[in-house]
Amino acid sequence: MEIQTSQINLSSTHKFKSEYTKEESLKVWTRRPNRGRGRGQSDQVKLSDEAQKKLAKSQQGEKSEQAQEIVFEMSEEDKFKLELLKDMLEKIKGEKVEIEIAEKIVIKADKVVIKNQGLENKEKEKNWAVEYKYHESYTEEESTSFKAAGTVKTKDGRKIDFALNLAMNRKFSQEKNIRLVAGNKKLIDPLVLNLDGGAVELNSDKIEFDLNSDGQEEEIATLKSGSAFLALDKNKDGQINNGGELFGPTSGQGFAELAKYDDDNNQWIDEGDKIFSQLQLWAGQEKDGGLISLQDAGVGAIHLNSVSTPFELQDEQNQEQGVINRSSIYLTESGEAKTIQKIDLKA
Repeated sequence: MEIQTSQINLSSTHKFKSEYTKEESLKVWTRRPNRGRGRGQSDQVKLSDEAQKKLAKSQQGEKSEQAQEIVFEMSEEDKFKLELLKDMLEKIKGEKVEIEIAEKIVIKADKVVIKNQGLENKEKEKNWAVEYKYHESYTEEESTSFKAAGTVKTKDGRKIDFALNLAMNRKFSQEKNIRLVAGNKKLIDPLVLNLDGGAVELNSDKIEFDLNSDGQEEEIATLKSGSAFLALDKNKDGQINNGGELFGPTSGQGFAELAKYDDDNNQWIDEGDKIFSQLQLWAGQEKDGGLISLQDAGVGAIHLNSVSTPFELQDEQNQEQGVINRSSIYLTESGEAKTIQKIDLKA
């Protein structure tokens, strides 16, 4: 082929984009022993036996209406636990980590009520927890397009018209996530059925409810319309009294708790299992009432296998209300598949 004349148009476009994000957070919290108390009760501070003796000695023969100062100091055991966490973080990150700890916390109380539980009854251990989250991601995208069009005439009289498009694309993504939790605070993660087929959503409204069955009520976020807790009214009083009548708050493994009732071992909770007719859905708005049976809700069968689906639930101020941990499906009587999820509620 010999080219006599030609008219060629060549063009190209190129795009490149990269994005790097790094986020980390460290949360330390404890729950006061009298949290969730009823209205009208006075603040009470429980002191150790040794502190009681010291306080009693200082108050012998003297009564004072003045405010008193109660000093709390972190125990050596708790300091040791935080130091262990600090060492772990430094090894993971490869850099020095600083954790500031207050040496003392002083509370002024108008009234100090001493409860002497005796030597035989040990004071309940305070709930504490430390949570560290680290997220790092890098994405890189590049695209190039090449276009060619033209007309060519050869010496032997041929005319060639052509158009050529070439696209080249590549994408690279790398992500690193670390979540460390330390403490004696149990995971509070009930199972929730999403009746509208979507995912769990939480309201900013709170309800006082004894989610971890320790006899004290905590403030937890309520479920938005379209979702409900899976419940078992164990004492058949027509209400959900605490987290022990939900699936998950007691053990931290809601799906495993439910699987214990799979009589025929088919990986489903269905009409072939005795518990199916006893299971109910609780909207979580109030303890008294609000229960409907699975049959009335149109639930046909709940699948027991689940997969990890970590997703944080934030409020309008971007404050964490809870975390979706795992997800599975359930089937309605009409054959539609919808979701059931295990969520960690922040109490």
